[in-house]
Amino acid sequence: GGTGRGARGRMGTTKSDEPARRDEADQEDRFRLIVESAPYGILVADSEGSIVMVNRRAEELFGYTREEFAGLGVEDLVPENRRSEHRDMRSGFAAHPELRQMGAGRDLYAVRRDGSEFPVEIGLTPLPEKDRMLFLASVVDITARKKVDEELRQYARELERSNSELESFASVASHDLQEPLRKIRTMGERLETRSGEHLDERGRDY
Repeated sequence: GGTGRGARGRMGTTKSDEPARRDEADQEDRFRLIVESAPYGILVADSEGSIVMVNRRAEELFGYTREEFAGLGVEDLVPENRRSEHRDMRSGFAAHPELRQMGAGRDLYAVRRDGSEFPVEIGLTPLPEKDRMLFLASVVDITARKKVDEELRQYARELERSNSELESFASVASHDLQEPLRKIRTMGERLETRSGEHLDERGRDY
């Protein structure tokens, strides 16, 4: 099936409007093709947050079919403890629609049909229609990137700990090596003091 009905919809036209209607139909087909072929999840919603279009990647990300998406609002895809905050952000975007990244600088999470959460980046684009404003949200699952970032942070922590342990070992080893040398030097000085006159030149050098 298609990506859903209701987005980029066409108004009723008369026969004299046929060329314009065909052009609008071509534009809608191109729009749907672009949305469907995108490598990330795409949701189109109205100003009330009702989902009117999704692509195949969104189905894969969230685990809903297109038919199930038709009865959902965007807040249904947000963890329950963040829905109120998300509703406020959506209202703010509706009041000042512009191309932007949602929740810049914050960790954003989405929730799948099975209730599991995953980290996302979301880009928002306004889509003005003749009689309403729609919003396109591009959703990127950044689970793999988060995993790599955490592995790098863990590696950095382990490297810092290893460096600290190495510095501690070097300090102890230096002390342990210097101690017998000090004892040998002290013994040599005592020997020279007590028996210096009996030592030849080579013995005194030692």
